[in-house]
Amino acid sequence: RKLDLANNRIASVAELEHLRSLPLTSLDLLDCPVESRNPDLSAKLFKMLDELKYLNGADKDGNGGL
Repeated sequence: RKLDLANNRIASVAELEHLRSLPLTSLDLLDCPVESRNPDLSAKLFKMLDELKYLNGADKDGNGGL
C-alpha cells in the first residue's frame, strides 16, 4: 500500500509514529519539513515501518524503484 503525504507540514518523526499500524510498502514525504530536519530519516522510517519498501520512490539503499 502506498501513502502520499508529500507537501504537508509534517515536521518530526514522532508525527509519523501512528503509521506503524498500517501495512505501508511505499511512503512519500517529499517537500515535508521532516526531510530537512532529519538527515537519517530514511534509516529511521525503514526501521520503524516493517513492511516499507520505498520512501520517496527509493528503496532503503537509495535505488529508485517507483
